[in-house]
Amino acid sequence: AQAANIDVAWTIQEYADTSAQVGDTITFTWSSLHNVYIHPSGTCNDTGAILIGETSPVTYTFTADDVDEDLFFTPDKPLPSR
Repeated sequence: AQAANIDVAWTIQEYADTSAQVGDTITFTWSSLHNVYIHPSGTCNDTGAILIGETSPVTYTFTADDVDEDLFFTPDKPLPSR
């Protein structure tokens, strides 16, 4: 199967669960100060948070390590004005 791209217009809101396969890419785009983290806790707890990016667009490609894992993408604290 061909890898898919999952487009997310990144705003602060709840999103429906989405499934992905190895090789698929999720792309987050936004127009204000933002960032994207994976929170291994599955909550907004910062412990172990992994920064994916701070400049739109941000992409993440799913790997074999992600199989059977629930990845929780979230913005972290708002970035200061630049």
